[in-house]
Amino acid sequence: MLSVVLLAALLSFDQSRLDRCLEEIAKARPAAPAAGMAPGALRPGRGPLPLLKPAADPPTDDDLVIGDVPGETLLVQGRFSFAGNIHVINDGVLRLRGADFELDGDVHVRNQGRFEADSSRLRFVQRRIYEHQVSAADSATVRWRDCLTDFNGFVFSMFAAHRAGIELRRVENQDFTTAVAMDDAQVRLEQVRLAGEWLFDGRTHGRFDHVDLLLTWYFFPRYSDVRFRFPAGDSVDGFVLDSTVPGVTGIGYRVEIDSSTQVMWAAIPEAGSTVVIDSSELRVVGIVMRGGDSTEISGLVNGLYYPNYVLPMADRLFQVTNTRVNTWNLYAFDSCRVDLRASIFGELCAYGRNRVEIWNSFCDGTGGHLESAGESFLVVAFSSAACDVITKGRSLTVLAFVAQTLGHLWATQGSALVLVNCQFPNLPVASDTALAMVAAVSGPDEAWFDDSVPIRGTAWLARGPLHPVEFDCYRLAWRARGDTVWRRLGPDNHNMVFQDTLGFWDTRGLESGVYEVRVSVVHTGGDSITAAKDIRLLPAGIGADPTKDPAVPARSLPTVFRDAKSLEAAVKRSGMALLVLDPSGRRVGRLGPGCGDCPALAPGLYFLVGGNRAVHKVIVQHQ
Repeated sequence: MLSVVLLAALLSFDQSRLDRCLEEIAKARPAAPAAGMAPGALRPGRGPLPLLKPAADPPTDDDLVIGDVPGETLLVQGRFSFAGNIHVINDGVLRLRGADFELDGDVHVRNQGRFEADSSRLRFVQRRIYEHQVSAADSATVRWRDCLTDFNGFVFSMFAAHRAGIELRRVENQDFTTAVAMDDAQVRLEQVRLAGEWLFDGRTHGRFDHVDLLLTWYFFPRYSDVRFRFPAGDSVDGFVLDSTVPGVTGIGYRVEIDSSTQVMWAAIPEAGSTVVIDSSELRVVGIVMRGGDSTEISGLVNGLYYPNYVLPMADRLFQVTNTRVNTWNLYAFDSCRVDLRASIFGELCAYGRNRVEIWNSFCDGTGGHLESAGESFLVVAFSSAACDVITKGRSLTVLAFVAQTLGHLWATQGSALVLVNCQFPNLPVASDTALAMVAAVSGPDEAWFDDSVPIRGTAWLARGPLHPVEFDCYRLAWRARGDTVWRRLGPDNHNMVFQDTLGFWDTRGLESGVYEVRVSVVHTGGDSITAAKDIRLLPAGIGADPTKDPAVPARSLPTVFRDAKSLEAAVKRSGMALLVLDPSGRRVGRLGPGCGDCPALAPGLYFLVGGNRAVHKVIVQHQ
């Protein structure tokens, strides 16, 4: 029991930090609407992997280790299926020959290990983007020839570090790959379909021959000075980028591209660099922020053509002239603080222990996704997203008043994902020891006093299979706008609710005006999140006398009508045009002179609202 309590304490998020964040967001509730789609934005797009060196956890009892015995080789021919990671170490060899290879895990090749595949099908079972990877470090080698790959419809990742090499020849990829080459790694791709994106740093060497759909990223490090024009068009022959090229100094890598199609370019100008790009089309510009500094950025817009633009960051010079930037991506590391506002961008990832805030912006997904990792704190408020959202490590991500139109929500490892008054197409999925909590009050916008008002919304929790806490309850409360005292609205509710009625608010005895109704979602560890909404109480309630309403004639309408046609006839005789609302306050039609055809009304209770918002209650008996 004590171990469960300790684990719950370790996995809980910082409640006071979250409360301060939500209070700050609540004060800004009347914020400007989120930005729209940028003209000419590309879709779909992909974003680079965490710009980190490959890391492999030590093997577990569920993993397969090849090479712990000198000279060990695992030869796979025919069908092979395994759930777990494969570690190829020392001089071990994983060799596929005519294999149907299926793996729900990673392959990590270290030391002088080799991962060779010939005339094989390689399927990696993924349930989210970047779930699995193939990494090579030290002097290891990954060599695939005449192979077909399948990453289950999600972006896959590859790493090459130190003196490792990756060689792909005559490989057909079914899904997109994001790969990083660093240190002294060597990369060679020849006749590869859907080559993916490759990031180059350090003293690496990359060569691409007869490949299709290739995006190359170039890190421009501190002290580099690059004045360059990328080739026009997407068919490339004889391209070279290294420090021997006129106008380029301070980079250690060399990239060559020949006889390739659908080639795109991406630049990452780091702090201390001087980069001037002229007369080019950049698929992506990646802005990397490191250290402990604070950075404020606003006004980035995807898909714009820039006659002459200088990125407003004092620690680097990045200038584009006569150049189109299709996507802006942002990456925060270490303990920096980033404030992004009023922008349309493609991807943002927060790593390390930083705090990143996004306000009144739109992540259109053309560069990838939104991500928090490490111990970072990511806040997205009053914004829109058309991309996946993923949390990793022990990070905390808060989405508040965010409309996600496309994509998934994934909470992984020991992270927490909090959604407050958000719209999203798919329920969050939590794995490992992660937690996802959702709180929302979605309606109504208006109600009447002397009534029992249904409060609609969500109180929901998803936890990974190893997380010890569960959903405990949700609580409703209300107060007049500007008041400091919250009043409970009913008892604790111990059943989760998703986009349905949370409870009923008795408005008898209340005056007209604006009130706040909130829902607090609590888990068994004691942490909670809260969402609130303003509801305006109208001056006439359900029980109001319609004869006192100047919008309704003295010869008042009857209360019960046989069907919608008889109701329509009575309203037309009154000479008034009235709105028809259902019990939840949703508008279902208009009745009266000049209002068109009678709406189809199912049997039940309705409210007719006059020009001054006074209300008359009616009942329709038959269809």
